[in-house]
Amino acid sequence: MMRRWAEWLLAFLDDVIAGDLLEESSRRPVRWLWRELLMSVWIRGVHMTVMMKAIAAFMIVLGFGAVFVVRMGRHDAHALADFTASYDAFDRRTSDDAFNDLRVKSAMQISSLQTNDGAMMRVAREVSAIAAEEVAAVRAYRAATPDVAPTLASRLSDIRQQRHAAFAHFQRLRTAPPNSD
Repeated sequence: MMRRWAEWLLAFLDDVIAGDLLEESSRRPVRWLWRELLMSVWIRGVHMTVMMKAIAAFMIVLGFGAVFVVRMGRHDAHALADFTASYDAFDRRTSDDAFNDLRVKSAMQISSLQTNDGAMMRVAREVSAIAAEEVAAVRAYRAATPDVAPTLASRLSDIRQQRHAAFAHFQRLRTAPPNSD
């Protein structure tokens, strides 16, 4: 059945392409090309034409590309969710463990599938740097004498406001249009 179909298609294409438009001497290369494209070939017991093999190879490459892009997108979403969760944990309880988790999560690598990927990575590192200042200020506040404590408390409040502003900027970048630093 397949061979009969291929012979009919070869004859049809030969008539269409090499019909009255080409002389008899130039019909042979066209006929040979179509015969090569439609020739039946056995590959590991599967009867396929060369054209079908090319289409199958293209579909396999396209499938692998799609899987790669989906995997990158999932990695990005996971990294952004992890950073947000570690920020929330640090915001609830300013401790060394929460800070270390935030510092690790802020070193995320986001692919260019996300809009504002570079700006988000930069702002995440900025949030981590401000959090480091805040941890140092908390340590200094706890060890401070009562006469220096009000000054350190106001400094700690300023640092927290900076951190909240930086994280708000990070959140805006997640939903902002491209290249809106």
